[in-house]
Amino acid sequence: MAKHDELIGAGSFDSKFKNVIRDYYTYGFKSYMELQSENDKGELKPTTKTINDDWNRLNNLLKDYFEWSVDKKQVFFMSADSWSMPVNPFHRIYRFCRYNERDPKCFFNTIFALSKKVRLLRGVESLEINDTLSDGYLRFEDDLERGNPLTSSELLCFYPDGAPLFEGENNTINKKLKELKEMGFISDISEHRKKATHRWLLKEKTLDQLLKNGERVDPNFQAHFIDALDFFSKYASLGTVGSILLGRFSSTSKSAFRFKHAYYMQSLNDYSLLDLLEAIEKQDWCKIDYRHAVTGESGSLICFPLEIRTSATAVGNMFHFMNLSRAVIRICVWNLSTMSRSSASWKASIRQSFRQIFRM
Repeated sequence: MAKHDELIGAGSFDSKFKNVIRDYYTYGFKSYMELQSENDKGELKPTTKTINDDWNRLNNLLKDYFEWSVDKKQVFFMSADSWSMPVNPFHRIYRFCRYNERDPKCFFNTIFALSKKVRLLRGVESLEINDTLSDGYLRFEDDLERGNPLTSSELLCFYPDGAPLFEGENNTINKKLKELKEMGFISDISEHRKKATHRWLLKEKTLDQLLKNGERVDPNFQAHFIDALDFFSKYASLGTVGSILLGRFSSTSKSAFRFKHAYYMQSLNDYSLLDLLEAIEKQDWCKIDYRHAVTGESGSLICFPLEIRTSATAVGNMFHFMNLSRAVIRICVWNLSTMSRSSASWKASIRQSFRQIFRM
């Protein structure tokens, strides 16, 4: 069973998950010699210990989904018939990326504090706040009892980080709250008032609310919605999002969808697509480092991502260019040697690292 010490940093996703799975699943039958290469110092990298650690980690995470090579001293491989798979097992990989502990704490505590469906068992006393005689504490107690939108200072009471309470605006928590606002989870009812204290309200864009609204139109809306998520998680780019939402349901019904040529490995490019979507939205130029999986050749390019297109023809590759037979991303590439701009075909699957470097 996968353990917490097997979590990897998001920056190591390609080297520890995507590239390793590609070597064992897509190509397969690779020996230690084929997995290693000499660095500038003449050392073989990665070491056999690193290779074994990566192999064991994957085996723990995906053990029940694949057939694994028995003798690693001969070759490494993992195989499965994707046609027979009811789910895409590679979506599971994203759940084992290490995160900043403060981020989920901020998210869940904020949702908890602003939800009208949740009440503290002993009111404000449950938070064990020492400063119970200040005006800020009394206002907080009144806002909580009345179900009023809470201020940033009041929300800080739900974060046991030792930060001073009821001392005006807190820039650290305001930054986190603004991120949640941009994602559509909460709203600031005072945003159009000059020098007004931030007051935060939870939006009703929840899965429960979506289902209730849908069932007013169709009593079988939930069943149809589950089928839609099931199809999206198997077929579409960013299907990992559909897989995570599908996991919110305890449905025992079997999937109605199977694909003869299911390119489940493409879901491991979702990180790349998220990065590129953000760059497109912010109009950033990006530096992309890449390495060819077979030849080992590496390089870099500076590009300006323009748009993502998905073809109606299902094939195995994801390209960053206009190619009508494939799912594609169109980019403008800057050639540093000639100081000129052009366009070129480039596979997302060989991306090693991605960095936004400057904005238009």
